[in-house]
Amino acid sequence: MKKTLLFLFLSTIIFCQDEIVFIDGKILKGEVDKNSIVENPSSIRFKPKGWQIFSFYNVEQINFVRSWNGKLLYPKGVVVNIESNVYHLPNVKHLPSDDFQKSYSDNKEADSAGYLPCKACFDTHPQISDYALEKELVKATIIQIQNTNEIMYEHSLLPKLQSMMSNILSNWSESLKGYDYRIQIIRDDTPNAFAVAGGNLYFSTGLLEMLENDEELESVLAHEIAHVERRHTLRAFKEYLKKQQVLAFATTLLAIAAVAAESEEGLMLAGAVSEIGKFAIEYSQKGYDRDLEQEADMFAQIYLNNAGKELTYLLSSLDKLATHSKTRLGYIPQTNAFSSHPNILSRIKQIENSEFFNYDSPLSMELHPIKSDLNIQPGFIKMEINHAYKTSSSDSDESDEILLLGKIINEHSDLSFQINSIKLNLLGSLGVIELGGIVDVSASYESSTDFVGRIKAPKEMSEKVLESVKTKRILPFAVDVSAIVLQSGKNSEKVTGFQNIQCTMTIN
Repeated sequence: MKKTLLFLFLSTIIFCQDEIVFIDGKILKGEVDKNSIVENPSSIRFKPKGWQIFSFYNVEQINFVRSWNGKLLYPKGVVVNIESNVYHLPNVKHLPSDDFQKSYSDNKEADSAGYLPCKACFDTHPQISDYALEKELVKATIIQIQNTNEIMYEHSLLPKLQSMMSNILSNWSESLKGYDYRIQIIRDDTPNAFAVAGGNLYFSTGLLEMLENDEELESVLAHEIAHVERRHTLRAFKEYLKKQQVLAFATTLLAIAAVAAESEEGLMLAGAVSEIGKFAIEYSQKGYDRDLEQEADMFAQIYLNNAGKELTYLLSSLDKLATHSKTRLGYIPQTNAFSSHPNILSRIKQIENSEFFNYDSPLSMELHPIKSDLNIQPGFIKMEINHAYKTSSSDSDESDEILLLGKIINEHSDLSFQINSIKLNLLGSLGVIELGGIVDVSASYESSTDFVGRIKAPKEMSEKVLESVKTKRILPFAVDVSAIVLQSGKNSEKVTGFQNIQCTMTIN
């Protein structure tokens, strides 16, 4: 009996941890000093997981503190909106005006008075599938969005949006990754939409009022779903780590490998966990970059084509966004949580000049190392191409871009690779065409990751290049793959060094 009680006590210590959630979205788990949470504290004592001593944290940086059993420890008071009958945390930015505020000592008192909790304040565990790193990214980003926006959980259009989303998912062009999708509507006159990893889709009231029909709304939904299914948040976080240059070269590589492997442990070892909250702020303000927006546009087109829908509605929705930006902002990008649609006119041009196709069976190729100091076996890295897409170049009127979409598959059980560049040799007189888009792809051990390859070709050559790709007229060719060995073994302990690996490629 004593052993059982001791086990339960130790389990409580190990597995049941308090949480301190900061305003910037950062979350720390550990042990809070309950005695430091008085009526109006200036700081709270907290011992993060793995630390031996308590530290003081300024309450001006804290959103809330929650005990291991879910009880809200700080702030003790809540603010009731007497108009909506909903209560909020006192330090969020979507509080009602003073005329509609009423204070209660805690959420239990507000509950007993018949008020309901604000989901934006108290629902901090989004419904997503079991992708560990994405969960951490989602938590930080969602808290940032929820603290700065009013979410309308009873909006009349929610049932229609949910039904439309289910229909899109049932007809998606690729196998779904298993996310648990949900739609939330933000009270914001600025028309826009925003996707967060894990299936959380946000639509502003301004966008819903601006779109004129269900077809336009469907095209926007497909675009946002593409952001989620192509795991753009993870890819954006990886780019963020590179750009910050806050980590040493070797640890940055290890952190990028941890992103590819969805390893929280690997991120902690690389010292990159502290960057998640900072990334969430930047990400919620700036949205996705041009390449990721173009990729989402492409998958929206693929869906609409497969569903027998016209592309005109996708174009008309973008045109309305462009008109709004021109009228209200002079083409200056917004700096709020819904600024995920930069370069709208460029995107319209690319869609108008686009052509795409899907392979019935993927173009599958294997990389075989022929020059390497590593003791590795050939044939453990594969490249699969599932879609091709031709469009006008976003930065030149004299060239087109051909995008190849697919997966990099690493079948090796011990080694991960960072693929920096690769060159194609297409059949015919086209010569060697550099596929410059397979850049910075982390192929973690025994895993696959999405990639987009970009071929830029003069307009007079682009059709020939596309035809070669369409018909799989690609010869077995020599490939230069710059690869970095990121891990040795499965413990993700250290970076072992840099290697330039010369490869050949064969078609399966």
